[in-house]
Amino acid sequence: MSASREKKTRQGQTSQGPDERVQERQRKQKADRRSSILYAVVGVICVAAIAVTLVLNSGLIQRSMTAVTIQDTKYSAADLQYYYNVMYQNTLQYAMYGLQTGFDYTKDPKDQVYDQETGDTWYDHLLDGAVDYLTTITALYDKAVAEGYAISEDGQAALDETVTTLNNAWVGQYNTRNEMIRSNYGPYMTYDHLLELLEREALVSDYASTNRAAYTYSQADYESYYQENKDALDTFTTSQLALRASVNTTDENGDTIEMTEEEQAAALEEAKAEVKAKAEEILAKMEAGEEPADLAAQYSEDLYSDAVSRVQTGSSVNSSYTDWAFDSARKAGDVTLAEYDGGSSYYYYVVRFEDRQRNDGAAADIRNILVTADSDDEAKSSAEDLLAQWQSGDATEDSFADLAASNSKDPVSATGGGLMTNLTALTSDAVYTNWALDPARQPGDTTVIQDTEAEGYQILYFVAQKDPVWQQTADNSLRTEDQTAWEESAAEGYEAALGFAAKFVQ
Repeated sequence: MSASREKKTRQGQTSQGPDERVQERQRKQKADRRSSILYAVVGVICVAAIAVTLVLNSGLIQRSMTAVTIQDTKYSAADLQYYYNVMYQNTLQYAMYGLQTGFDYTKDPKDQVYDQETGDTWYDHLLDGAVDYLTTITALYDKAVAEGYAISEDGQAALDETVTTLNNAWVGQYNTRNEMIRSNYGPYMTYDHLLELLEREALVSDYASTNRAAYTYSQADYESYYQENKDALDTFTTSQLALRASVNTTDENGDTIEMTEEEQAAALEEAKAEVKAKAEEILAKMEAGEEPADLAAQYSEDLYSDAVSRVQTGSSVNSSYTDWAFDSARKAGDVTLAEYDGGSSYYYYVVRFEDRQRNDGAAADIRNILVTADSDDEAKSSAEDLLAQWQSGDATEDSFADLAASNSKDPVSATGGGLMTNLTALTSDAVYTNWALDPARQPGDTTVIQDTEAEGYQILYFVAQKDPVWQQTADNSLRTEDQTAWEESAAEGYEAALGFAAKFVQ
C-alpha cells in the first residue's frame, strides 16, 4: 500500500470512530432520560398512593364526602357509621340476651344472609335501618327548628351528663379519649363532631318527648283499648309445675361425653319419654284434686323449677299454654299438660288455672334497702342507723338510691338503687304493699320494717302512687301509636339517597 493510500485509510478510520461513540452516547442518554421519566412517573404514583392511604386513614374523606343525602341535608360516612353502630349494638344486645333474631354476633354482618329471597346481608339490613333512623332524626330536627323549639332544662341536663360521661369514660380503659371515641363510635369520628351529633340528638329526643307527653286520653279511651286487648292486660293466677328433659353432655368429673348428633337425639327422645311419663303422673294426681304445692314437695327432685304459684299479666303468661289460659271457657281448677321444644332440651308444664281478673288496684313505686345481720336486733339497729344517716344529709330520692346501691343486700333491686316499680296488692309481697299502698302515703315517706322471709329489715322510701297497671299499659300503648303516626307524618316526603362515601361504613 502506498503511503498516500495508507494515510487516507487511517483518516477514514479516525473519522468513523468518533461518530459511533457519539451515537452510542446519545442512545444511552435517551435511555437514561426514558428511565428517569419512568421512575419519576412511578414515584409520583407511589407518592399519590401513599397520600391517598394517609388521607383515607385520617378519615378526612369519610368525614367530608357524602355518604347519604336526606332531603337537603348531606351526611358523611362518619355520620352514617355512628347510626349504623346504634343499629348494630341494639341487634347485638338482642342476640346476646338470647332473643331469636337470626343474627349471629360471632360473625361479620356482611357474611350473614338476612333475607334469602333478596340476598341482603345483615350488613345491608343494619345499614337500611341506620338510614331510616337518620331520616326520622332529620325530619324531627327540621320540624323542631322550624317551630323554634328550644331544649328543656331537663333535656339540657341529660345532655350535660352524657358529655361528662364521655369526657371521663375513657380513663383506665383507653389510652386517650379519641381512642375510645373511634372504638365506640366509628374510626372516622372526632370528639367535636360527636358533640354535634349528641346535641342534635338531644334536641330531637327532648322535642319528641315533649310531644309524646302532651297527648291526653279519657277513661273511655282506656276502656276501649282494654276491650280490644284484655287477654294481654288481665292478671292470671296459675299453679305450674315444670319438668325438663335433657341430655347430659358432661360426666360426673366434668369431662365432655363424646356423642354423635344421632346419639344425642336418641338420648333426648329417651329422656323425653321418661319425663313425659312423670308429668302425666303429676297431671293425673292434680286432676284427682291433689294440691299443686303438695305435689311440688312430693316431686321436688323431678321439677325443673320450684316456683309454683304464678301471678302475672296475660302478656307474660307462658306461651306454651296461652291459648288454653286465654280461652273464655276457662274456670278455676282446670288443668292441662303443655310442652315446649327448647332445642337441646324439652319442657313439660303441668298447669292448674286459678283465676283471671282485671287488676284495678292502685300501683306504687318504692325504693328499698335490705339490711341483714346475725340477729334481728342487730339488723334492725343497722337499718335505723342507715336511715338516720340518710336523713342527716340531703334526704333526697337520689341520695337514697346511692345509699341502696352501696348497702342493700337485695340481689335484685340493689343495682338499680333499690327501685321497685308497679307494686300491687295482687302481684307483690305484702311486706311492701301493706305500707306502700296506704292511701295516706306521700312521696318521700320512709319506714323500717321487718322482712322475716329475707331474714332482715327493710328500709323503704315511697316514690309515687300510680294508676292501675293495665291502665298504664293502655296509656303507654296509645301514646306510642299516636307518637309513631306523628313521626311518620313529619318524615313524609323525606327521601334518602346513598352516596359514594357510604361504602366506607363498616
